[in-house]
Amino acid sequence: MYSEINSNKRKSLFLASLFIAMIIFLGWIFDKIYGGGQGNGGMILAIFIACLGLFGLVSFSIDQRIKEIGIRKVNGAKATEIIVLVNKNFIFWVIVAFLLACPIALYAMKKWLQNFSYRTEINPWIFILAGIIALIIVFCTVSLQSWKAATRSPVDALRHE
Repeated sequence: MYSEINSNKRKSLFLASLFIAMIIFLGWIFDKIYGGGQGNGGMILAIFIACLGLFGLVSFSIDQRIKEIGIRKVNGAKATEIIVLVNKNFIFWVIVAFLLACPIALYAMKKWLQNFSYRTEINPWIFILAGIIALIIVFCTVSLQSWKAATRSPVDALRHE
């Protein structure tokens, strides 16, 4: 009786180790097929670097226009008018970039999704959401910098040159 138990125990250990090896092998195959579960760390880093670049571009643009902003303030422009003036230019270029990027991203996503055995539809709300998020980021960044420039004393702005 003990020999049967030991025999069954050895068989079950062998089957368990075979099962674990099969799971590891299938995991390796799925990694090869589907790209291995790449994380989003690179994407977050890229977005952060792009935001830093946008911040620098807005700071440079406002620094170039500081005399114009000072003259507008002396002539009676409100801070909101200056913010709208600066935002309008950046928002326009974000919309143009978004409209150019959508067809390219759609084509690239369709090509990439063709490699998968289970396919999914590409919903338009993904592009709409990406555009809204980009607009919010640009609006907040530009508004913050233009608010700082609009609330400065026009005397300091005119003395800057």
